Amino acid sequence: MTFTHLAEPITITEHNWPEGTIPLVTTKTITYMHEKYIRECIEGILMQKTTFPVQVLIHDDASTDATADIMREYERKYPKLIQCFYQKENTYRKPNRRDLMKDYHDAVAGKYIALCEGDDYWTDPLKLQKQAEFLEANPDYGMVHTGLSVLNNETGKIYPRPLSAPNGVEFPTFTELLMQNRIATLTVVYRACMSDNLDMGQEHGLVKIDYFLWLHIAYSSKIKYMDDVTAMYRILQGSISHPSTLAGRLSFNNNVNLIKMHYISKYGCSDQVAEKVLNEPLLTRLRYSVYSPEYNLLQQELAVVAPETRRDSIILLCTRFKCLWVLRFLSRLKLSMRSFVRIAK
Repeated sequence: MTFTHLAEPITITEHNWPEGTIPLVTTKTITYMHEKYIRECIEGILMQKTTFPVQVLIHDDASTDATADIMREYERKYPKLIQCFYQKENTYRKPNRRDLMKDYHDAVAGKYIALCEGDDYWTDPLKLQKQAEFLEANPDYGMVHTGLSVLNNETGKIYPRPLSAPNGVEFPTFTELLMQNRIATLTVVYRACMSDNLDMGQEHGLVKIDYFLWLHIAYSSKIKYMDDVTAMYRILQGSISHPSTLAGRLSFNNNVNLIKMHYISKYGCSDQVAEKVLNEPLLTRLRYSVYSPEYNLLQQELAVVAPETRRDSIILLCTRFKCLWVLRFLSRLKLSMRSFVRIAK
């Protein structure tokens, strides 16, 4: 059943749409062991004010804490608005993860999809209204994302993190996204049809992160950046995107670079972009090595670089980062600035 927009946006918990009304937006939340944060996430969704119907889907990936209990509480309170899914076995890193979560993905009824992980939350009550209005008025755009704030969960410090492209372009192109992912999942609203036939690189065993979807959408449509802060991203040490160990960080970044190479192989790009992407894994490993307490790690990483390219790798690394960082880099190698200049000639 179609709907007629309300005269003014009102909180979605106050909506009273006829049975069978098709939502314009579906919100999707995946959560795991988020008992401390999931309530704030759900409240950020429920405070949204819209003129259109919204569907709220939440998937618990077999948490063993109180996450599922909190979800059931909200599901009982808003049965017409919230639909929850409770996984019996954790699906992370399983090659058939999407199949295991099929009921959750198939439940999407909205024309547009908004994402927010269970440890993040929305802060702007008009987030969905503004983004859906833009997509309705601009059919050549497949996705819209916004700015956000970042909360360091250990220190409690909050700081803004604008994500517009550094060259001032307000939407990232496919090439810009290959160079750097500047899209935060919790700020996104995209057309549900854009995820049809999504190539997730299963044959390469890649971890399924949202970067796949951004590149897929950017190749086939435009992406809009709204210069509004609409959400709070929580940095949790030990999470998927912020592993607590050096090995975990390297593994995550290696997966990101494999995704880039997968899409370069599929769609192609300029030689300049391809070279930058190829250099990124080495630069990432060397950068992490400098800050690692394992003092011999930097030498180990440089040892695997071919002698004929080692000097260029060091120079490239140093030109990409600040002077203080370069001095730390050189101290790890037990090199003076004079000796570095000599090998760089």
